Amino acid sequence: SFIIIILDKAIDSFSIFNNDNDYILGVNTLALLSYNLRSPILAFCLMSNHVHFIISCPSSDAAFYFITEYKRLISMRLYYSHQQRKTLKNIDVSIKQLTDSWYLKKCIAYVLRNPIAANIVTTPENYRWSSYRSYFLQNKTIFSYTFLQQFHIFHLLHCKTFL
Repeated sequence: SFIIIILDKAIDSFSIFNNDNDYILGVNTLALLSYNLRSPILAFCLMSNHVHFIISCPSSDAAFYFITEYKRLISMRLYYSHQQRKTLKNIDVSIKQLTDSWYLKKCIAYVLRNPIAANIVTTPENYRWSSYRSYFLQNKTIFSYTFLQQFHIFHLLHCKTFL
């Protein structure tokens, strides 16, 4: 089944991702969790103070474990990289099961348009920290082919039928 996970806005006093290295670590953490938990990522968007993931996983409990581990690992990064003692542990999470292909398409579009809604970019291809480029700009993806090949996680070719 497909599940959307939204880590609601974090504490206004700090950002989860402060620079390109933080975003890269955020994407890599997502990839590693996806691989380790065998939960393919269908879409994602990392914003400075929240994240959106659409993953394939067997249950809401598995999705909750996925986002709990993501928050734990990113919190550790905040501490070691920026000496921020803030934690994402108590940040609210929304987990919804996507029941049909129409709803899945709508949620993928919502995730990929998030940087536009936040007035960060005018077109989704200009935002580097989402899966948009993996869908539509094959030569301009943030991932290298070997990265995708190594982890076997972004099965986006199988997802194009939903868009």
